Amino acid sequence: DMKRKLPGIGFDQFKSVLYQILNEGRFRNLILSGAEVTTFEDLRRYIQFAASLGWFKKIQIQTNGRRLADRRYIRQLIDCGVNEFFVSVHGLEQVHDAVAQVPGAFLETLKGIRNLEAFDVNTITNTVLTKSNIYDIPELFALLLGERISEIHLWNYFPMERRDTKDLVVSMKDFVGLLPRLITLGKEAGK
Repeated sequence: DMKRKLPGIGFDQFKSVLYQILNEGRFRNLILSGAEVTTFEDLRRYIQFAASLGWFKKIQIQTNGRRLADRRYIRQLIDCGVNEFFVSVHGLEQVHDAVAQVPGAFLETLKGIRNLEAFDVNTITNTVLTKSNIYDIPELFALLLGERISEIHLWNYFPMERRDTKDLVVSMKDFVGLLPRLITLGKEAGK
């Protein structure tokens, strides 16, 4: 729905915004995201332009990581100027595939994360904590801590409506109960 409601930014507007950032000397990092940005056919053109300015220290792609299962695609993005990947992981295989609504999505995403290890890029993962994945989190973190990932983010689910009609919000008590296990896992992994 987002693609229909919020159309992508046109290339001329994109250039204008980046020139404004450059002229004001602000925002040294650029994040390219939205409605799975890797499905945007003109993405490489946008990245190349941003990189050509020589201003941004980081050019990050936020992605579900499925297209990263193709190393040639990763190479194309890096050659254009991407140096950081922010990959969403929704849970272990069953939960991840259910959220993505694509059988095999978890394995593709994991392959993409592992493919990134062959390149000199920064890799970050993000998992949104919900009632559907809370029991996966320790095992998921143990798995991710074994990969070459610089940061593993765990975000609280925030409903985009007045109430949590999907019943996904994890209580603070349950979240706090989860933290000691995650901290221990991180320490054991040296991260």
